[in-house]
Amino acid sequence: MKRVALIFSAVVLFSFLFADWDGTHKMHYPQLPDPTGYDVNCTYPYILADDWVCSEDGPVSDIHFWISFAGDSLGVPGYDIEAMGVLQMIHVSIHNNQYFIDPPFSAPFELLWDREFYPGEIQGQVTIAGPYTGDQGWFDPMPGGVPVIIENNHLYYYLVNINFIPDPFYQFVENIYWLDISIMINVQNPWGFELVGWKTSLTGEIYPFMDDAVVWWEGFGWYPLPWCDYYNELRPPYFQNMDLAFVITGEEEQPSPVELSSFSAVYSDGSPTLFWTTQSESNNQGWNVYRNQNNSFETSAQINQEMIPGAGTTSNPTDYAYEDVDDVVVNNTYWYWLENVTFANETTVHGPISLVIPEDGYNPIPPDVLKNARLYNTPNPFNPGTTIMFEIDTNEPVAGNICIYDIKGNLVRDLYTGTIPEAGINWDSLDNNGRKVPSGVYLYVLETPGRTYAKKMVLTK
Repeated sequence: MKRVALIFSAVVLFSFLFADWDGTHKMHYPQLPDPTGYDVNCTYPYILADDWVCSEDGPVSDIHFWISFAGDSLGVPGYDIEAMGVLQMIHVSIHNNQYFIDPPFSAPFELLWDREFYPGEIQGQVTIAGPYTGDQGWFDPMPGGVPVIIENNHLYYYLVNINFIPDPFYQFVENIYWLDISIMINVQNPWGFELVGWKTSLTGEIYPFMDDAVVWWEGFGWYPLPWCDYYNELRPPYFQNMDLAFVITGEEEQPSPVELSSFSAVYSDGSPTLFWTTQSESNNQGWNVYRNQNNSFETSAQINQEMIPGAGTTSNPTDYAYEDVDDVVVNNTYWYWLENVTFANETTVHGPISLVIPEDGYNPIPPDVLKNARLYNTPNPFNPGTTIMFEIDTNEPVAGNICIYDIKGNLVRDLYTGTIPEAGINWDSLDNNGRKVPSGVYLYVLETPGRTYAKKMVLTK
C-alpha cells in the first residue's frame, strides 16, 4: 500500500505542471505525471484505478488527474479539448480496499462514492489545463487479452480538474481508498480522437514498494498493471511498478467564492446600470441582482430574469455590467445588492449601494469640471464601426477607461485606457479576441476619476 509522503525535489521539479492545482490544500497526495511515460487506456468501458492512504480526516472536494490521447499527431499544436467538447463524460468513483493472494495484489472492493461529470455543461466545476508536452508511449493493457504497447505515440497531455464537488466523499485517516476513472470520448470530436489515457506517474519509480494501479477489463474483473507481468507476457518498460498521476485535495482551504473589488451604479438613457469588478472567483456559477426602495435586503426583490453567468474559477479580474430595465421614479433612491451563487448553490450577498434618480438624467456627482460633459457615439446605429466621443467644457485633458459590454452585462472589449482624444475612440465591432460581434444593443462605459458615464449603441448588419 502507498503512504502519504512527498519528495521535495520532485515537487519543485514539476511545479510548472500544476496550472490549476497549486499544491496549497491541506490534504493532498500528489502522484506527479511522467512527461515521457506510458499512458494507459481508460476509455469507457475500461476503468482504471489507483490507491492512496488517507493522511487526515476530511472531504475529497477536488480531484485532479492527467490525461492524453492516443496518436495525437506528434508536432501538431496543442488542442483546445475543453472548448471543442472532446470529453463527453468523466465517471469517477471511490472504493475501499481488498487484497488478493494469487497473484498478490490489491484492488478496489466496495463502492463508497461515485459521480459523473460532463465538461462544458458544468462551467467552472470541470476545467482543463494545458497542453503540456512530452514524447509519450501508449499502453492498452488487454484488447482481446493481448497487451498493446506503442512507442512515441503522442506528444500532448492535459490536467483535468474536478473542483468543489457537491456532497464530496469523506475520508478517514489511515484508511486505504481507490480512485477509479473511466472517460467517454465524444465521437464527433474534430480531431478524430478515439482513445483517452490516464497518465502514468513517476512515483512508481520513487516508491518501489507501492501497489500497482489496476484495470477493470470490460467486465471481467480487476487486474494489476502491468498485469502481463504475472503471466510472462509482453510488458511496458516499468520493471517494478505502474502508478497513475493524480491529486486529491480537501476543502478546508478553499478560497472564498468571490473577491469583489468595486460595485457602482450610474443612471443614463432612462435606466440605471450597475457595474462591478471581481479580483478573483472560485466556483462562481453566476449572479443575481436585487433592488429595494429602502436599505433592507430581506424585503428586496430579484430583478434579473436569468442568472448572470459568472467566471467559474479564475484569478484574473472580471468586469460585469447589468442594466436595470424596471421602472424607476425621479428623485427616488434605490438600493442594490449582488448575490453570487456557487456551483454547490451556496450564496453570498454583496452591498448595498444606493442610487438617486436625477431629474436631468445624470447622476449629481463632483467634480464641477465634469458637470457639463457629454458622452455619445456616431454613427448610431452603425455598421461596422463607430466613434465614441467625449465632450467637456474645459481645456484640461481627461483620462479614463472605455469598455464595451453586451446587453447581458458581459465584457466584450477593453477598448481604451488613457487621455481621451478630441477625435474620439473608434470601435470596429471586434471583441477582445479579434472576432466580429453579432448585431444587437451594446453598452459603452467611460470611467473617469470624477464620474462614470454609460450609453447605449446599436450594431446593425
